[in-house]
Amino acid sequence: MGTVYVTTQRGTITKKGKHLELLVKGQEPCSILTFKLDQLILIGNVQITTPAIRFLLSSGVEIVFLSYDGRFIGRCSGETSKNIFLRREQFRKLESASFVFQMARNIVRGKLKNQLTLLKRIHRTYKPQGLVKIIQDFQFLMGQFEKASTINQVRGYEGKGSALFFRGFPDGFRNRQDFKKRVRRPPTDPVNAVLSFCYTLLMNRVYGAVMSCGLDPHVGSLHALEYGRPSLALDLMEEFRTIIVDTLTLSLFNLKILNNRDFYLWTPHREEPDLKNENLPDVTKDPIGIINACPSEADDSYENSDLDMETEIKNEKELKREKVMPVRLKEDALKRLLQQFERKLKTRFYYRILNRNIDYERAIFEQARLYVKVIKGERETYIPLQLQ
Repeated sequence: MGTVYVTTQRGTITKKGKHLELLVKGQEPCSILTFKLDQLILIGNVQITTPAIRFLLSSGVEIVFLSYDGRFIGRCSGETSKNIFLRREQFRKLESASFVFQMARNIVRGKLKNQLTLLKRIHRTYKPQGLVKIIQDFQFLMGQFEKASTINQVRGYEGKGSALFFRGFPDGFRNRQDFKKRVRRPPTDPVNAVLSFCYTLLMNRVYGAVMSCGLDPHVGSLHALEYGRPSLALDLMEEFRTIIVDTLTLSLFNLKILNNRDFYLWTPHREEPDLKNENLPDVTKDPIGIINACPSEADDSYENSDLDMETEIKNEKELKREKVMPVRLKEDALKRLLQQFERKLKTRFYYRILNRNIDYERAIFEQARLYVKVIKGERETYIPLQLQ
């Protein structure tokens, strides 16, 4: 599996022989090899010709379009899976209220455990005073969650857990960031800008894994059915939010790969400035984000549902009323973020189901396969990936 990001603004992707070329006025053409390529992600003002699109689709490569600030715009993909029998069974299972409830509860339980584990790691590492009470409240919430008996209660606890988690999340930064609460549209500070962008990248990876396994990405359990919403992809990304994105965000700022100078307040028609930064630390070496390398090295001690929906809508209305402009990454900083996101996905850990080490990128696919086995009745329970 492979992904290529194109961030060069006003560039044009064309087909040349058996590969692609990125053409930018005044610069030498840059080749884009398509061997073992799964996704081509175009960010911002990047053009692609019709022959290039046809070539990618015939090669089984998905094209994803994102705005410069990471907002998902759309995707082009080839023929969907021919396994209609799997999708029929998927729809049958999701007609069962008990199946939907159990699946949603397992997903939320996994997410809450990952969030709590990260909060405990932050406390052990930096020992912030206020985090003790948040951890205690989180543990109490998890106890109450186990008593949930309806799907709406499960969703409610997921929202409450996320709100509580992001109260403690700022304590994970060595240097206090201007992060007060989770804000998605628009992101009002550097931390929210990174979280939103990376959650979008993660969702697209999970979406690709779901599609490759022959599942319908729009029919999920935790996320209610909604026109155009990829509910299953959003369900299966929940366990990876903390494991990949939240820990990566802490590492990016704590290791000074990103800082406030890498961001700017966007206004219409403003040019994106640039800032160079070489010899960057390796985010995968930051111990706060590691699951475990092998069974004996386990630590003793986580775009669309990370906030309660009602609270999120209220926040968005307030920001629009105040005419708050979004915070965006500068172009070179965006390239660094994408580089570190890919490096994070290549982090290897011990995956108990296969009884061997794999990387996060493979784990996303394996978790989708695990969901298929539950749908087909080959496994009784879906087990989310856990920070240890």
